[in-house]
Amino acid sequence: MQSDEDVPQLLPGHGRLGRLALPVGVGLLLLPLIGGGCAATPPAGGPTTRDADVAALRQIRVLIVEDRSCVVAIQGPWRIVDAHGGSLSSSILPASFQVAVPAGQSESILLNGRAVPTGSRILSRTAGTIHVDGRPYGGTLTLLNAADRLRVVNNLDVEQYLPGVLTGELFPHFHPEAYKAQAVAARTYALYQKFAHPKPDYDVTGTTASQVYVGAGSDKAVDAVRATYGRVLTWASPTGEKMFCPYYSSTCGGMTAPVSYLQLVQPIPPLAGGVQCTACAHARYYTWEPVHLSRAEVTRKLRAKYPLFQTIGVIQRIEPLEIAPGGRIMWLQLLDGRGGCIRMRASQFRLTMGPSLLRSTWCRIDNDADGFTFSGGRGFGHGVGMCQFGADGLGQAGWNYKAILAFYYPGSHLTRAY
Repeated sequence: MQSDEDVPQLLPGHGRLGRLALPVGVGLLLLPLIGGGCAATPPAGGPTTRDADVAALRQIRVLIVEDRSCVVAIQGPWRIVDAHGGSLSSSILPASFQVAVPAGQSESILLNGRAVPTGSRILSRTAGTIHVDGRPYGGTLTLLNAADRLRVVNNLDVEQYLPGVLTGELFPHFHPEAYKAQAVAARTYALYQKFAHPKPDYDVTGTTASQVYVGAGSDKAVDAVRATYGRVLTWASPTGEKMFCPYYSSTCGGMTAPVSYLQLVQPIPPLAGGVQCTACAHARYYTWEPVHLSRAEVTRKLRAKYPLFQTIGVIQRIEPLEIAPGGRIMWLQLLDGRGGCIRMRASQFRLTMGPSLLRSTWCRIDNDADGFTFSGGRGFGHGVGMCQFGADGLGQAGWNYKAILAFYYPGSHLTRAY
């Protein structure tokens, strides 16, 4: 999982500063928003108006394709409706067909070359029978033409969505209690993003930009979601109990980081970091080997993502400006040797270099004759919030999911949202 990134900053005296992100502490009032029910399992009996309201609030829109085209395959009866609910003929389409966007036409989507309006939806009468590029999905699909880019959005209940997140985020051998802890964190994250950062077309993506989502989930994931039905994480804010954004990452490396590592915010207690964690010591990247990058490669990657770096020369030195307790670098300054200097959040730098190349910023940076060496590395990911390998280790040690969540999010509460 990644955070929304701030824009890199010129040092004071060199120009504009980066934008401020939404403060994490400004959470969502939970009970009035989601409905405030407290059933541990789905309610029995016939639907009510209240049930319909809660069901609508639980709907999540997941962006699963953003490309020029994809292949959709459907088993069993299905139909297409336009953005207003009117039926479109699907009888002339085969069971498997290509979805694409026509060049220069912003109002249409092509289904095997046949135009339908953007915003059209595919509905299947049998759950779990829609496949997109070979992956099975529940719910329905919305097809959008977004500036000549195809967007396919999976619309479904958050409880149906979560097993696909757990399967995408965790290894199959992880302990069941780690799966349950991940279910609560992922549910809270999805609902928080839906209401705190509303977007016109979708709520979350199916990638590490939000949470990895692979469609239908494993039986182990389904069991964990059912066992934690409706439970979310909250904290006692000065204005009442609120949900917060429960960041998590693969391997903290021994200590969690404060949320200020990712955003320009004052940390709330559950995201203050500093949690000592030895439970992730079995992770492959608890420590990692040195990585060397040339000056040319660093400069090229920075310029490709941030035009601001085109205003200075080739990067000659990288210097830590701020280091969190434990050793994780928070801020960097990058110098071109001619007086040009840009201040940058270390998490941004890592993502730009490649998160699987530079696995964390808990490392030492040496300026070499031909580039930069990152050595003494620990952890994989940003290290904020729950450590996934640590959750597995604690589960193996006998901790239940409630204790795991309380450990990684100190001061948080487990609350039933519905």
